[in-house]
Amino acid sequence: MCQLLTTLVLDREVTSSYQLMVTCYDGPSTSSASLSGSAPLHVYVDDLNDNAPLFRSRVYLARVTENQPIGTTVTVVEAIDADEGRNAEVRYHLMPAGSRDFRLDATSGLLTTNRQFDRERQETVNISVVSMDSGSPAMSASVDVVVFILDADDEVLYMHAHESLRIDRSVLYTVTRATDL
Repeated sequence: MCQLLTTLVLDREVTSSYQLMVTCYDGPSTSSASLSGSAPLHVYVDDLNDNAPLFRSRVYLARVTENQPIGTTVTVVEAIDADEGRNAEVRYHLMPAGSRDFRLDATSGLLTTNRQFDRERQETVNISVVSMDSGSPAMSASVDVVVFILDADDEVLYMHAHESLRIDRSVLYTVTRATDL
């Protein structure tokens, strides 16, 4: 019986397999009467869940125009995991503070609106998204998403005459002020 030992720790993300040639002798290898046989040995390194998901961006900046219907696409967040198999399967969820304003598809990372926004009431919305792999134990990462609410010029323009000033008999100047609510 024999055993194969490594001199270094194996890491599947660095090298996923090794091809070796194993030679066995029936006696001391220096003896002229010893017989030997060789065979290839393929070593496949199993994956450990040793990598957390990694978002493709450190922060996501997105825009949505005010008064858009519920379900409007905002952005897609994406995280990758260097592991393989179930250890690399990533799911997404919103931190509770963002869940009333947005919906997040757990598998695709598609972020959509869950309500209509009004730029005059709120200019930006900050939320956090968590990605979690399916390994055991599970590993996770989080990212901030900043959503800028764009103006749709939906307010009525009110004009107020302030004062009138007559310079001479034929010209009347009026100072007015316009307010966009």
